Amino acid sequence: MTLASLIFAPLALGNAAFTAVTEQRWTLGLQRALGMSRRQIARSLALEAATIGLTGAIGGALVGVGLGIFAIRVLAYQVAVTVHYTIPWSLVAASAVLGVVVAVSATAYPRRIARRVTIVESLRFE
Repeated sequence: MTLASLIFAPLALGNAAFTAVTEQRWTLGLQRALGMSRRQIARSLALEAATIGLTGAIGGALVGVGLGIFAIRVLAYQVAVTVHYTIPWSLVAASAVLGVVVAVSATAYPRRIARRVTIVESLRFE
């Protein structure tokens, strides 16, 4: 199950990036016409992907830690034993970094496509 989610997550992020590039094609063309360079467009899309990855990683970490604490409390209540737990903050931070890396790398191809589109093609697209 974990392996399937690790394979599915970058594909879903790549699909979201393709959709974002397609929907923002006119906006990206307008930004290019107003003076943004191709590199700035790519950085903008990379920043968007990093924000999505970080938000997802933090949300996933919060839900995971919350469910873990809930499961430990339920287990401690059923067994009538005090269970001590610690939250591995280093692993939470590593998962956040991994989420950003996966999100940015999954959007590399859509960013390359967005860089190659000319201003006229972008503004003609509706």
